[in-house]
Amino acid sequence: MFHYIFIIRDRENRHDRQAAMACLVTGVYELENDREHRGRQLSRSEVDTNTAKWWTHFRYELEEMLVDHSENGNPTIFGAVYHFHLHDAPTGAATIVIAFRGTMKRKTDWKVNLMTYLGTLESHPRFTEGLKAVKRAVEEVGWERVCVTGHSKGAAIGLLVGRAMAEKGKLIEAHLFSLPHRAVRNERP
Repeated sequence: MFHYIFIIRDRENRHDRQAAMACLVTGVYELENDREHRGRQLSRSEVDTNTAKWWTHFRYELEEMLVDHSENGNPTIFGAVYHFHLHDAPTGAATIVIAFRGTMKRKTDWKVNLMTYLGTLESHPRFTEGLKAVKRAVEEVGWERVCVTGHSKGAAIGLLVGRAMAEKGKLIEAHLFSLPHRAVRNERP
């Protein structure tokens, strides 16, 4: 598989960084697949080793799973907070990465997709929980060492979280993949 043979040779290289961020997002999809397969919420110690390889290969560890509890008692993992293993991350490496997954084929995800399309995603708990996670990370290590990444609907959440932080003067790094074109509101000053 791709993640077993990929090595970041140069953390300053944009393509290497994007590939690593894509793997971290895939880790979130795998966490949710693992949770769904077991039929219950996971603790960090229960994470399957094959799932963990999506982030341990890059020397990140799973700090926190971001869970959406808003869907009728059916919690779903929509994001993860990863922390770099070493105390001092190498130059160019984000110390904390917050990753958001996109849509999985289930009814509850499509409700959030509709909110993305309508431009009301900022009122959903996934946005508010994601923003709280980013704020905690910024408080812990500073905005220069925090990165947000996401795919599809997760990219929309990442964009909105990044914009909220930018409005406070904190320009966090972002790697967003397949961002829905409706995720960006047409705003005029």
